[in-house]
Amino acid sequence: MKTNYHTHTFRCKHASGTDRDYVVAAVANGFSELGFSDHVPYPYQDYTPPYRMLLGERESYMAAVNGLKKEYAGKIRILTGFECEALPQYRNYLAELREQADYLILGNHGDESKPDYRYAGFNTRPEHIREYVESTLKGMEWGIFSYLCHPDLTLHSYPVFDAAAKDMSRQISRAAKALNIPLEYNLNGIYNHLGMKDTLGYPCRMFWEIAAEEGAAAIMGVDAHSPQSFAWPEWDTGVHFLHSLGITVLEKLEL
Repeated sequence: MKTNYHTHTFRCKHASGTDRDYVVAAVANGFSELGFSDHVPYPYQDYTPPYRMLLGERESYMAAVNGLKKEYAGKIRILTGFECEALPQYRNYLAELREQADYLILGNHGDESKPDYRYAGFNTRPEHIREYVESTLKGMEWGIFSYLCHPDLTLHSYPVFDAAAKDMSRQISRAAKALNIPLEYNLNGIYNHLGMKDTLGYPCRMFWEIAAEEGAAAIMGVDAHSPQSFAWPEWDTGVHFLHSLGITVLEKLEL
């Protein structure tokens, strides 16, 4: 069974294709469940986000996905979701949104509305890693997220698997096991890291080796930003890699 719950849409301004294009591509590539989880819109004050849908697009997004859910019933199961950061000031907002959507996933990119915003994938120093761990663990404890996507995103630009990276991997994996939150093996990271040198990238083998030691479960995630993503051959390679480590790979989310 192939399922994917990490799918973006044109509304985030860095993905291409129509909503229907993603459904058609998922069906053609043998997926039995497709969850749309575009970047959640936040009720920002005096800030217009450049890389996520606007607040006014939220209802039309959900209506479009729910329409496809009905249209393709019997061919593929479609779910409505959002990828969210665990920003404390919007905790109640996200809890309310969880009641309206089928699921939420935690994707810790950082708070883009802050003047000192640093994308988590550009972390290069141990203190950056520690900040990522702290905010990620807090979000995992909220109890509203179905899984943690790209848990090793913070290693994308990081140069070496040092003590900070090991501690990050251990803490997140241990929390995932304790809280029963799957960790996503993110295929998009493979393509994001192409052309980069002297950095760890993600998915990071050493992270997943520690996840295996801690008994964390995994779930595959395409992190689709185009319909063509559903044909990536790295899906099978990733599943085999996780199985080789003895990691349980969940085929579907229990919502």
